[in-house]
Amino acid sequence: MKSLIIYESFYGHTHVVAKAIGETLALHGEVTIMRADEAQINDLRDIDLLVVGCPTQWLGVTAATRAFFDQIPADGLRGIRVALFDTRYQRMLWLPGSSAERMERIITKMGGGVIVPPESFVVADRNGPLIEGETDRAHNWATALVAAKVMDPA
Repeated sequence: MKSLIIYESFYGHTHVVAKAIGETLALHGEVTIMRADEAQINDLRDIDLLVVGCPTQWLGVTAATRAFFDQIPADGLRGIRVALFDTRYQRMLWLPGSSAERMERIITKMGGGVIVPPESFVVADRNGPLIEGETDRAHNWATALVAAKVMDPA
């Protein structure tokens, strides 16, 4: 399985989650991890799984992540399985919405098949850290991605 993980991270928390997911996915195939502001549409060639993550900002998708999506044509994700995650502040969990949920709507319009519900990983506050157990939860979520990909191949 060839996976591409695209992330945006301002304080390093989303990057930590992306790396944890990548470590687990690497047990099942080739993994590339890159920042959203470096990702190009050509990076989507020949991948089996696209994982995208960014912090939730103002209940929406961050600028670099949105710019990456804007490069993709309307059906540019057809046949690609997708998983989405975000990071959120612990004190903001009561607010509805997350960037991962917003990304799901964007991805669906582009023909991407979201294989698991979007996931939020929790940060204590802006300066961190991730709350205890979130890195382990990221590894477990990645294991679920592998299982979902096997059950729902493109």
